[in-house]
Amino acid sequence: IRYTLDDDSGLFSVNASGQIYVPAAKAALLNYEVRTDYEVFLLATGIGDSTGGEANCTVSVTVADTNDVPVLSALYKRNVSEAAAINDYVGDPLEASDEDPTQESFFSIVSSEPPSGMDIFEITTCGGQLYLLDNSGLDYNTVQKYELKVRVTDDGSPVKMTSGNVTVFVEDANDAPVFLIDSPKFKVNENKYNTTLRGMGRING
Repeated sequence: IRYTLDDDSGLFSVNASGQIYVPAAKAALLNYEVRTDYEVFLLATGIGDSTGGEANCTVSVTVADTNDVPVLSALYKRNVSEAAAINDYVGDPLEASDEDPTQESFFSIVSSEPPSGMDIFEITTCGGQLYLLDNSGLDYNTVQKYELKVRVTDDGSPVKMTSGNVTVFVEDANDAPVFLIDSPKFKVNENKYNTTLRGMGRING
């Protein structure tokens, strides 16, 4: 028996034993969110039969839904002033998409380079908004950028996740001048005016 398949979608094939299958090269084209069912026409022809016997049937194929991996949008650079306050937002919220329309995405920061960024930055679980958790270590003169690895997890079964790197650039702010010595001391002779003060005292700014 020789089997042939009439398939308008071009996704399906049939082997010598009549088994309908999806070739590996085309498996990624099956998408439940795009199309859920197909109909293919299977023809079986007798070989060596003088009567040329044939049989045919229509086969209905239903695509089963599986959990799709969430995708992080291209959002990978943010800026923050070294003078920003605790809880200040760091740029716009990060965005994720999922082909499964009923699922939610959850954000988390899983690592930072340098590691001190884990104590400085946080992200809202549902909204993907980066913000300052602690601004005490934010100093342009010490670190000019942080590489944060952000993970997005869905609530499907099984759970799927993806991750991407977000670069946060620290912007310089005008630092207030400070005395380098707590109690500066100077000497001046009596009965002198327009005299330059000499002693211990420096200002850094």
